[in-house]
This record gives sequence, structure tokens and C-alpha cells, in this order.
Amino acid sequence: MISVTMEANDGGSLPKIILAGSRERKLCFCLQSALPRRKALSFLSCFMDEIAEAALSFDQLQKSTYVFTLSKKRKILEFSVDFANTDFFHIAGLQYLDDIVFDQTRNRTISLALSGAISDQLLSSAVMYRPIEGIEQSDVQGRIRRLIKLERYLDTDNIIKVYDVRLQNRGSLIDADYVIKSQLPEDASPVFIFLRKRSKSNCYCISSMFEKKSNEYTGEQLFWMKKGKITNGIENVLYKHPNYKG
Repeated sequence: MISVTMEANDGGSLPKIILAGSRERKLCFCLQSALPRRKALSFLSCFMDEIAEAALSFDQLQKSTYVFTLSKKRKILEFSVDFANTDFFHIAGLQYLDDIVFDQTRNRTISLALSGAISDQLLSSAVMYRPIEGIEQSDVQGRIRRLIKLERYLDTDNIIKVYDVRLQNRGSLIDADYVIKSQLPEDASPVFIFLRKRSKSNCYCISSMFEKKSNEYTGEQLFWMKKGKITNGIENVLYKHPNYKG
């Protein structure tokens, strides 16, 4: 059994984790002091539901903001991508699980997943949780598994395009301005990450994310000039084009 106690973080520390064994002995510890964040999250995944692992990864990602500098028709385009509690529900695809009953309050989804109130066992009873041939909205479990690795998908080398719904092969309901195509070495198929401008700020957010085995999303390809990630006020330059002077 595992439960996660969400406490105020300082300096990017991980939440405290409480493990209860068969003898009801409890160990409460904070891994940030002993392990780098990504290794700590990997260790915790051995004990957690997939939805809880995704929630913890996304919660930690909220401490970061990406700054994308791109070239579009030889003009520089720059924008930031940030993360909010309310984004998690939709990125995980939980809106498609409409045949089960659970708390769908968007700003509570992460804490509910970490506490076990939303569990893999609960979600797996929904029809759309697993793949259904011909239904793209199915395989919510696959979305959750990809969401666990969201930070890696953003950090790695990838392709970004302007997303124009009018250019897609079939009618699409995705509300987005840009789409990132990313693939990790262990993946059989690429993941597509859709970015949309927030309504109340100049930052962008992730509006959807899923694996796609066939068909590309067409659109004007942009070129990376610089990709930065700011975490707790410290910038890490993930990529910089050798000819970019900014």
C-alpha cells in the first residue's frame, strides 16, 4: 500500500511518501535529498499506480517553464509553455471515461490520484480505458503511460509544426496552435503533443497528448533555435542552434 502526503514544497523537493508494509510499519521519507528528481520518480514508480505516477510526475513538472525559440519563415518566434493542476485531467484523457463515477473536479485530480481516490483499478473498469479498434479516444491507459514520460518527450530532440485543423486528413476536434512530434528509444510509435495558448495569459499549455501509430499531422514545420527549461529560477538550455545568437 502506498499513499502520498502532499505538503508545501520548498526548493523543488518531492512530496513525502508513506509506505505501509505487511506488518503496518511505516517509513516516511523525502527522496529529493538523496536522489536526483528523475531517479527518485523512477524509484517511486515501483510502488505506485500508473495514474498516481503520472500525477506525481506532472505535479513536479509544474515547477518548470519551457521557453521555445523557433524560426518561422526566417522570423524568430518565442513563447513559453507552463503547467497547471487543471491541465492534468484532460491530458490524461479522463474525460473519455464517462461510464464510471469519480470526482471530476479538475483542480483536485492530481491530489485524488496521489491519495488513491482515483486508482488504476477504478479507471480500468471503464470501456475506453483500453484500446478499441477504430476509436482514437480509447486507450486512456496508453495516454496515462505516455503522460508519465511527458518531461522526457519535451526535453528530447523533437519536431514542432504549426497546427491547422483545416489541413488534417479527417475532422479533428483538437484545439491547438502547435503540435510536437516526439519519440523515445523505447517507443514503437511517436507521441503527438498539442500546444494551445492560454486564454488568460501569454503562456501556452498542453491541450492534448497521445500516441499515434499511423498518419501524420500536417502543418508548416518550424525550426528550433533554442529550447530552454527554467526550474526554480534556473535555466537549463536543452538545445541551441549553432547559428542562433540570442
